[in-house]
Amino acid sequence: MRVLFAALCIAALACRDRGMGPRLDAVEPSALYNDEASVLLLRGSFGPPVKAALDDLSRSSLTPYSVQLLSGELVIDLPGGAFRGPERIETVVEARTPAGVYTVRLTDPWGRSTSLADAVTVRGRFGAIPGNDPPINIDPPATETVRAPPRAWFTETTAWIEPSAS
Repeated sequence: MRVLFAALCIAALACRDRGMGPRLDAVEPSALYNDEASVLLLRGSFGPPVKAALDDLSRSSLTPYSVQLLSGELVIDLPGGAFRGPERIETVVEARTPAGVYTVRLTDPWGRSTSLADAVTVRGRFGAIPGNDPPINIDPPATETVRAPPRAWFTETTAWIEPSAS
């Protein structure tokens, strides 16, 4: 019985590299601005990214998922996806990412990939993807008129003088 159990365990570990890959169901937020970095939350089904070396545990490692944004021929590598549980991966979209509509591609540590088309729209003030006509890029900058208070400063008297109400 022990031999059979050991054989099943070894077979399960050996098949892990060829088993089901990650599944990407949703990306949050689906729209963001490129004037600041944003956390991107990937939802789906993800295996723990642990590579175990049973013969030498010191060689075991926790490897981040690879996350990329794709639009036409443009490929943007995002920082390694942090495993937050079997249904969540987090990464960051850096500020100044070109505006556009992106497919998100996720690759696990064993090289198995999945993608979600048109998952993220990046809008902002820092450039559009060449070839997008018209660019989904420009949100006009917010302008605000600031008026100084109706006071004058006189350095000779070092006092505030209120204007007369005439």
